[in-house]
Amino acid sequence: MASNSFPNLDVEAGNNADLLDGKGYQPALYLALANSGIGPARLRSVEVAYKDKSVNSLAEILAACCTKEPSESLHHTPHFFSGDTRGSMLQAGKKVNLFVWGKAADDPRWDRLEKARQEIRVTVCYCSVFDECYVRDSRKNEPEHVEACPVSKTPYGVGE
Repeated sequence: MASNSFPNLDVEAGNNADLLDGKGYQPALYLALANSGIGPARLRSVEVAYKDKSVNSLAEILAACCTKEPSESLHHTPHFFSGDTRGSMLQAGKKVNLFVWGKAADDPRWDRLEKARQEIRVTVCYCSVFDECYVRDSRKNEPEHVEACPVSKTPYGVGE
């Protein structure tokens, strides 16, 4: 029976995403979770880290890697931040963006984040509808089966 539902979450990251602002594709950095498996995945915990330091929002990622002035904020550039995804169901074939951040010509942080994004790690724990749970670490090729999802010390999506 469980073979009828085997969700598989992949971590996607890139530098070109549709900002859904009516202008089509624009340069934008994004980080997303995509369910490439069979059956929905219940997201139990999502952790994002930059250089192994956990962060809970795009603003914290930028503060860790890319901000030189404390007054710099995200408010003058188009961006999307997922918020807390714990408990949500991700259907097979669908994805959820953790963040999408459009490029602004006068914001050097975008280029800094573009260079630093290879050092962003995502760890997500999710379960099938049959409560079979898995941990996916973006540094590994396959998810690991676990008895239960660990509680995250710094859950992504509770900041900003």
